[in-house]
Amino acid sequence: YLSMCGNGTISGDLNTALGNAASRCITSGSENTSLGYISGLSNSTGSNNTFVGASSGQNNTTASNNTAVGKSSLCSNTTGSQNIAIGHSALIANTTAENNTAVGFRALCSTTTGFDNAAVGRNALASNTASSNTAVGAFSLNSNTTGTKNTSVGKCTLASNTTGNCNTALGVDALTTNSTGANNTGIGEQALRNATGDGNDALGHAAG
Repeated sequence: YLSMCGNGTISGDLNTALGNAASRCITSGSENTSLGYISGLSNSTGSNNTFVGASSGQNNTTASNNTAVGKSSLCSNTTGSQNIAIGHSALIANTTAENNTAVGFRALCSTTTGFDNAAVGRNALASNTASSNTAVGAFSLNSNTTGTKNTSVGKCTLASNTTGNCNTALGVDALTTNSTGANNTGIGEQALRNATGDGNDALGHAAG
């Protein structure tokens, strides 16, 4: 019902909509796919977007080249382009940021304007508002807010990091206690697990 009604005028091409009010406001946007209740609802001129799931891409207006799969994924996005959100509430708060990738339940769910982030795993980078972070693993960089240029691979790696920058953690629980420390490298399960300072390097199980 009311899917792709375009307020009476549609000039865009090759759009597909299925679901109550899906792509309801489309006008000149082309090659969009919206599947699910109010998915892509506000999109008018954005093109090459794929929204699958209830409320996915709901507030997208002019942004293009976004992919959102899962309920409420990319729900708040308006003009941010080249984003990928897969999972319930992935990138749900994103508004204008671009080039973010979020895969997993609530991955990158707090990011609004931060860009060039990649989060894979449940709650990965869930509190993040910054840019240029990579988190792979459940709760990886979960508490990060404004820290940038961090790389975290493994469950709960850098899980307590909030404002620390340029840290690298590889292995379950590596650097998990660090909150504000910068330029640390912990490789191995629980490497630098209790470290909170700057410039520490450790290699091996529970090293440091």
